[in-house]
Amino acid sequence: MEIIRKKEIRLSTFFLRFLIATVLSGLIAFILWIALLTLAIGSDIIIPANRIEQSVQDFTSNLDSGTVVTADMIPQEADYAIYSKTGALQETNLSDELLENAGTLLASDKQTLNTNIRGRVFSKTETDQQIIIFSYCIRATFTSPALRHLFPNADLFEIILFFLLLITGLILVITHYARKFSKELLVMQDIADQIGKQNLDFTITRTRIRELNHVIDAFDHMRTELAHSLKEQWHIQQQKKKQMSALAHDIKTPLTIVRGNAELLQETNLSAEQNSYNHFILQNTEQIQDYVTKMIEMAKDREELTVSSSVLFADFLNTLLENTTSLGQKKDLTIRFLPENLPKLLPFPEESMKRILTNLLDNAIHYSPVHGTVTLHAYAAHALILEISDEGCGFSSEALKHGTEEFYQADESRGSRTHFGMGLAITNQLVTSLGGTLSLGNRLDGGAVVTVELPLNEDNVTI
Repeated sequence: MEIIRKKEIRLSTFFLRFLIATVLSGLIAFILWIALLTLAIGSDIIIPANRIEQSVQDFTSNLDSGTVVTADMIPQEADYAIYSKTGALQETNLSDELLENAGTLLASDKQTLNTNIRGRVFSKTETDQQIIIFSYCIRATFTSPALRHLFPNADLFEIILFFLLLITGLILVITHYARKFSKELLVMQDIADQIGKQNLDFTITRTRIRELNHVIDAFDHMRTELAHSLKEQWHIQQQKKKQMSALAHDIKTPLTIVRGNAELLQETNLSAEQNSYNHFILQNTEQIQDYVTKMIEMAKDREELTVSSSVLFADFLNTLLENTTSLGQKKDLTIRFLPENLPKLLPFPEESMKRILTNLLDNAIHYSPVHGTVTLHAYAAHALILEISDEGCGFSSEALKHGTEEFYQADESRGSRTHFGMGLAITNQLVTSLGGTLSLGNRLDGGAVVTVELPLNEDNVTI
């Protein structure tokens, strides 16, 4: 379990770098804004705030008093209204509202007039024959009429442009540092995911942030402790299995002797009372042998339970039906097998399938009433489905939840002092080893139903 180390920085250093990058992005945005404005003014895309006023002043100072002014002589950026000396309007490009303000200046003795109309200024110039009213705004504006119409106030556009550049820079910086920080957090998430899956043999990659590495060190310590704990648990479990198997085998020898002697006694001349006692000994000895067999099965590893085979499914079911029918004769039971759309070959190990179905059918026979019916419905759909049902009293609500747990003893619904909670536990273990599921339920018309679902794929199905 290797650990890859990297050069570390403090979390405070990381955020200090973020702050510096943020300030630098603002400075770069400001420099870029100045450069764009300079380029726009230099290429006459934007007219500075005082250029129109300067153009009008230059025009006025160079105007000869005898010159007759026409529209094509007026500076391009300025609006105008040309009057005769008598006050008659000769030419203009002003709107009615602006023309009203021009008329006000014309009638007054003032040379200029400031209005509240978008900061517009009116100025008056006179020649021998005409009076010219100029109208312009002392603010930056666009040279292009289309841009002037779209953005009447170039100063506002410049402010908006600055904030757009500033926000763009901030977004880029935040995105960059967020990705860097997320990348470091993903390292921790990957470690947590691996530990959560109990995959404890993997290489730990440390982050570049010291505080996060302290958390990773804690994860590494937890991983080591968990690995040790799991290994110890596995060792204890294996020891228990060995002890259970050894104990079961040890019990079989004296048990066989007891049963053998009891069978010999059965052949002698016994009184009715002695015969009753001996019959009781044989009956309970058989029961103990059944428990021992189940204990040995539970101690086996899954690898021992899943040996591959290639048996014809029909032959397998016929043999199983014969054995099950003989078991049900004591209660005069009807055993029904309903095969439907099954694969030609048994798609799972014969020994495992035999144990699964034998355990479940034996269980169903045990809890079926006399003259009852036990049914095995086997069919292939998306999976191999095996449904074993009986006409007994069914499972209780508690048994439905815990019936497949080891050493769970059923309550009164399907209780028996001959049941030690191992049959369904062994069956469930076998089903799980084949990648399937086992579920318990009750029929609507009475009785229990156990459903086994085993996955089918191209590898284990031959039609």
